[in-house]
Amino acid sequence: MALPRAPLRVSAAKLTIGQISATLKRARRRDIGEKAARIQQALRTGHLGQSGVVAAAYAAAVVFPDRDPHRP
Repeated sequence: MALPRAPLRVSAAKLTIGQISATLKRARRRDIGEKAARIQQALRTGHLGQSGVVAAAYAAAVVFPDRDPHRP
């Protein structure tokens, strides 16, 4: 979905219907409006999250998936 654009829960909660719809359209999904609204609602509901350190590490892995952390 839009993970590289919003890898952290805080930034994902700020995604607009338009941004989510554009991602769904690129993925050739059906019922884009309905799905975008449900996704936005799910992203904005409170739920348990990871600690800040774990969330930041996950975000880095999503944004730079091909980078080997063991190579300089």
